[in-house]
Amino acid sequence: VFTLSACALPDLRKGIPALERLKLNSIIRRLSSEEESGEEESREALTMLHFDKAAVLAVPEEISVWLKETEGNGPLCLFVSETVVSLARAGGKRAEISLGGDLLNPGLDPVEVLALLSAELQKGDAVVHNGKALPHSLDRLGLPLPDTFGWDAMLAAYLLNPQEKSYRLTALCPDLPEDAATLCSLAEWQRKRVEADGMMTLMKEIEQPLSFVLFRMEREGFTVDTEFLRKLGKKYTAEISQRRDEVIAAAGGYTFNLNSPQQLGTT
Repeated sequence: VFTLSACALPDLRKGIPALERLKLNSIIRRLSSEEESGEEESREALTMLHFDKAAVLAVPEEISVWLKETEGNGPLCLFVSETVVSLARAGGKRAEISLGGDLLNPGLDPVEVLALLSAELQKGDAVVHNGKALPHSLDRLGLPLPDTFGWDAMLAAYLLNPQEKSYRLTALCPDLPEDAATLCSLAEWQRKRVEADGMMTLMKEIEQPLSFVLFRMEREGFTVDTEFLRKLGKKYTAEISQRRDEVIAAAGGYTFNLNSPQQLGTT
């Protein structure tokens, strides 16, 4: 017999001991705050750091000079799109580099730009977004790879909310420009959140190193027995066809699309 009470949600706070063993502190914090006050825990809103007007770097020499002159303003924040490389430092300096390198898209050659930034990335303290993708770009160009990054905003966003629909910078900061200044501001905000939730060790000692392990696995790939897979595919195709014929026979010989829930229900 159906009763409405059967649909009631369980008391999630009873699961706190299990959550403590898994060190899911952010979830525990939310459940505990509801138990004590019935109100959501207040969080500091993301606000943009103050930055000077972006310098436009049009030639390779200007990139080298900017990196040298701003190195005392904090680690490099780097955001790369198809058309622009954006640079920033938490001390308030930022710059933009247009990519192109041909007649239709005037700008610097992406290969040359990444080569100039490679030495800075070798320091291992850069702030990036999607730290697994950047090593692939460097590796394809034959450039040296960093051992780590200082902060990966995409990874941190996942730790803070594993159920986000998208971890693109525009999704994480929908009202802010998609550039290194926004990335820099986001990283500062994330560090406070990750630290408050007790996940800094998880971020630094597991998640970020694992990102480079996954990159190396993707780079090396793995071998497969293609002939065996082809034979397996033929075997499964024949078996599926046989099962389909059996279902149609059981339905009195009426042919219908087994992949259609509507036709299947009618039959």
